[in-house]
Amino acid sequence: MRTTLSWNTKQQQTAASLKPMGWIESLLVVLLPAVAMIFAHYVAYPYLKSNGIAPYISYSIATFPVMIFMFAAALIGYRLEGHPWTWAAFSLRFRLGHMNKRAWLLTGAGVVALLLAGQLANMLLMALYQALHYTPYSFAFGAPIPLLALVGLLFNIIGEEFWWRGYILPRQEAHFGRWAWLVNGTLWSFFHLFKWWGLPGLLLVCQIIPYLSQRLKNNWPAMLMHFVLNGLGIVVGVILILFNS
Repeated sequence: MRTTLSWNTKQQQTAASLKPMGWIESLLVVLLPAVAMIFAHYVAYPYLKSNGIAPYISYSIATFPVMIFMFAAALIGYRLEGHPWTWAAFSLRFRLGHMNKRAWLLTGAGVVALLLAGQLANMLLMALYQALHYTPYSFAFGAPIPLLALVGLLFNIIGEEFWWRGYILPRQEAHFGRWAWLVNGTLWSFFHLFKWWGLPGLLLVCQIIPYLSQRLKNNWPAMLMHFVLNGLGIVVGVILILFNS
């Protein structure tokens, strides 16, 4: 109990020292990576593929730098705040706390909520687009390359979560208070403008992870939930490829 109280107290002190992030800065921090992802999908990826590079490799080369940039930006932001390069300070600032029973239970509930919300959003959007006689755009990435897919998934989770929930959310909490998760989730959904046809569903799904991150003051659940959300299809696909090879 003493260790838990000590961690909570230090975390509160770290949060109190952060510069609040209001609307203008919040919009700016979503704009650059959102534009970078649009460029990666509609300029860099087609260009690489048209020059004879395999689709999945082209996609990886185009998108990996965006995820690396977000992780690097989080680290730069951390350092500019004056924090030392120690695990104690790093884990406090990025909320990498102990996973207790409550955290595990809420993580499990969050995974279920994400899968159900994602399925519901997909069903509603497909019904809507069928009624409008509209076919959503689809990127042809080809068959995943197992090692590259897993590396890409790792970059994806670390890049997005250290940036959105690790660096940005605590600063937004200092400005928006109890509603910071809603601001964070809404702006995070607009980061995915490169697949704009799915934005209505993302506006729902993208609220779950920041809500639990703010409630738990712990970002391990966010990374675990994000892994399941983005990685389930990739992991299954990789397993099938390895099994059939």
